[in-house]
Amino acid sequence: MLAENTLSKYVSAGSRTRGMDYFRRGRVRRLTLAPDGHIEASVLGTEAYTVRLSFPEDELVTSCDCPWWDQHNQVCKHIWAAILAASQRNLLPERDLFIDADPDVAVVAPFPRAVRESRPAWRSFLDALGPAPPAGRPAASRVIPEEIAYTIPPRAPNAQTLTLQIVGRARKKNGEWGKWRALSIRPDELHVLNEFDRTTIALMQRPYAYSIETTVSVPPSTTAWWFERLARANKLAMHSEDGDLQPIAWDDGAPWTLRIAIENDHDAGMYYIVGSIERDGATMPLDEIESIYPDVLVRNHVASRFDDGGRSAWLRALRTTPRVEIPHSDSDKFRQALLRAPMANIALPDDLGWSIVDDQPHPVLALQHDPHGAELIGDLSFVYDEWRVSSRSTEMQHTLGKNLIRRNRNAEEELRMRLVGLGVIATWDSYRIRA
Repeated sequence: MLAENTLSKYVSAGSRTRGMDYFRRGRVRRLTLAPDGHIEASVLGTEAYTVRLSFPEDELVTSCDCPWWDQHNQVCKHIWAAILAASQRNLLPERDLFIDADPDVAVVAPFPRAVRESRPAWRSFLDALGPAPPAGRPAASRVIPEEIAYTIPPRAPNAQTLTLQIVGRARKKNGEWGKWRALSIRPDELHVLNEFDRTTIALMQRPYAYSIETTVSVPPSTTAWWFERLARANKLAMHSEDGDLQPIAWDDGAPWTLRIAIENDHDAGMYYIVGSIERDGATMPLDEIESIYPDVLVRNHVASRFDDGGRSAWLRALRTTPRVEIPHSDSDKFRQALLRAPMANIALPDDLGWSIVDDQPHPVLALQHDPHGAELIGDLSFVYDEWRVSSRSTEMQHTLGKNLIRRNRNAEEELRMRLVGLGVIATWDSYRIRA
């Protein structure tokens, strides 16, 4: 590093920048130290160029057979890339070196240039292959797992995303299985795994990842697919309290569906919100469910398809508060509160239901004099039965006792346009009528 640092001031910024790029991209394909102490390198540019470095006393003498060095006699990017590669391999002398040149021009001391010989095709072919990969650690220093599993948490009451942890284990010298541990494997070692694990892990990795991720989050749209793939292969498991893994099987049956109902107990004077999971006449109590994921539920270490029917918010609330009671005395308040809840196919008792009223609106234009002009200001409202609503209101329905009145926006717009046709001028918050 000492020689490299002192030499940089003799080399132009452009050659250093481009040479550093060549070095980092591995374009220095061959680097040898001759018996007489000079260094020869092959650097791949437009073609493979030969760089030579020698060190008479404290001076660095360089040459390159590229056109740039031939024309300008300056340190080129190929020479600087070779200097960096030699420094990395500790081949440069550990002393201050100089290049006999003007630092602003970076002209190097001339070196007797050999006559360039025709390069054999086989040499160009081998240079294009690049260097041999660095020697890895001995195979004995790493233990590749003999068995791999994909695990989920013991309980996930209402998980929005499936998170899988990839673990592995290998046998000990005595033949017993070792403990399950987070998978530790390099991308270049995937080929030693069986086809299922090799493909599965590759599918889970992000593009251009430099290492194997062992904790993976699965998108909700593919959760059921991953559950079925892993469970069918006996690769999906759940951690138990003793640290071992409990396999999760796959259920080939039809999807379970969620039923939410509000039941009336006349004797107790109560309404109850109840929920159950149903399929083909069978019922699964909510407290038997271990985990719920998008489109999948797990019970007794068996994963099944699941359709919540758009009632996932009710399911999450019921799993937190399994028993919800509403006194009959609160029925009117409860009915009003239900209007603000997501009522997707919720079964209601008759006395909590509504009679839907789809009435036609009747326009009402309330007028007052504008003290600052010769116009009347009007406020447009619509009357539905006994409900009067401003045209600017965002309220879409209203209850009167057990009647649920719904607005008709299309009819309101037709009436509003009739007013405009009569010469009434609409403004952002009201209407103006010339007196």
